[in-house]
Amino acid sequence: MEKTRTSQSELQPLKTLKMQNIRTHKNASVENQLLALKEVNTRQNLEIRVLKYTISSFEKSICLIEEKLFKQGNELNKEKKCSSTQTENEQEADKDPKPTAKRTGSDMSPPRKAQKPRLDAASPDPLNTTHTTQSLLYSALETLQKSCFDVLPTDRIHALLTGTSELPVLRDEEKHVISEFCVNESLAETFLSVILEKIKVERGFMGHDLLQSLCRVYVGVCQQRGDSHKAHALAYRLLKEEFLEAPKVIMVMVTAWPSILSHESVLCRSIHVVSNLKAKGKIFYLLSNYLRWDEEPPGNIYNMITSTLKSFLEDSSLKFLENSWYGYDLCPATWNYIFSLDLLCAQLGWTWTITNIIWKW
Repeated sequence: MEKTRTSQSELQPLKTLKMQNIRTHKNASVENQLLALKEVNTRQNLEIRVLKYTISSFEKSICLIEEKLFKQGNELNKEKKCSSTQTENEQEADKDPKPTAKRTGSDMSPPRKAQKPRLDAASPDPLNTTHTTQSLLYSALETLQKSCFDVLPTDRIHALLTGTSELPVLRDEEKHVISEFCVNESLAETFLSVILEKIKVERGFMGHDLLQSLCRVYVGVCQQRGDSHKAHALAYRLLKEEFLEAPKVIMVMVTAWPSILSHESVLCRSIHVVSNLKAKGKIFYLLSNYLRWDEEPPGNIYNMITSTLKSFLEDSSLKFLENSWYGYDLCPATWNYIFSLDLLCAQLGWTWTITNIIWKW
């Protein structure tokens, strides 16, 4: 009996340890399940946040487009009211002429002939114009969305480097969109603004293929208008804000306008310098071939900053210009210097450009 009691007393700690192990295992299992549920909830919350951000971005884009179209509609309304008021005043003057002294028949001027109203002289309906512009913008963006693809895939880059392929040109869809918006200056400006806003708002989730197509069309419109400054400003923005594969997008812009970066402006030279520093691998060699870096190397970034700042301080042609929005604004040449210095200094992580140059003007 004593042996039995002794064995039971010895087994009691083992049973207790076993029960503790079972409880520990259960607790660990429960904790693992809770962690798994937490991970699932976190993933779902992130997906919901991304969807909300996407929806919010689309709404912002639509609101900005509608706001621009509304302003254009108001301007057209004002022009129409001014035109109608002037016409009414002329009609009133014809109906109620001021009394004048009688003149002899020889002095009387012959009656004016009634003129037919010209159909092409009728003022456009602002509401209809706004709706047409909005439809045109939506159709153009939808066309680019559906037809976009990577212009410079790996095999195409290899073929360009080996000389077995030619530089890709604008596609028919892109040419059609460009021709639609180059019919007048106002429509082209609106389209360029919409493209920039779309790139800004949808940057986080826009496909790289669509970004390429938007940049090619943007540069194509600039080429039709002879506006190299806006095209250079787009390249500056891509590099300054460190867009994904920015050097490749710069090369894509070159496919739409081959001579876009052959200008002798200070901003253009700065784009060469920063693109040379950022480009890697085959894209570097592709840019080197088509931008002729082997013949004219972009140069050292520190030397470029020094020479740009010196030219900026010594340039006596810089001046302020009157601006309908801001009162006075810097001339384009001044902005070229500022953008150039800002781009070069941002590449080195320097922030003194804004503090010491821009804010002091």
